[in-house]
Amino acid sequence: RALQIAPHFGKCVVRRSALESRLRARISLSDRRGAARFEKSVERQRAILSAGIRAASRNAILWQCYADLEKRLARYSRARTLFRVARRVDPMLSSVYSSWARMEFALGRVQQARALLLTGLQQAPNTTRLYYQMGILEDRAGRADIARKFFARGAKLEAAAAVANGGT
Repeated sequence: RALQIAPHFGKCVVRRSALESRLRARISLSDRRGAARFEKSVERQRAILSAGIRAASRNAILWQCYADLEKRLARYSRARTLFRVARRVDPMLSSVYSSWARMEFALGRVQQARALLLTGLQQAPNTTRLYYQMGILEDRAGRADIARKFFARGAKLEAAAAVANGGT
């Protein structure tokens, strides 16, 4: 109902899309009826995200949510296209680089994942998430010394942020 009132309200679109995803997780795929329900759920989620994007095409989070859906459905080429759009809409949104790099790494494309994270760090250099993710990537790639440097930089940024926010 809220989507009919204000489809441009991005948070509402994201929450409704996530709800559809959670509901779909409960569907049994053991029979044709379950498979049909699963497909209808995917189509509903795509429709929700498409409507949100039509109403607010400059919302990079909606584009990323759509890319994440396609990634979960193993439609990697489509996911890459949507990640590119999200990156173009908001080059500073670190979650785009993070999610896209996780996909590439899972597909064995370590160089592409590394390049995405480094680009993300250039765009948003104070994002601890990207430093930690880069550390994990380098550690899994067998480059422990480089991984330690990324972890240390992320920890330093996190500590500085805590001090700036009054924490200890």
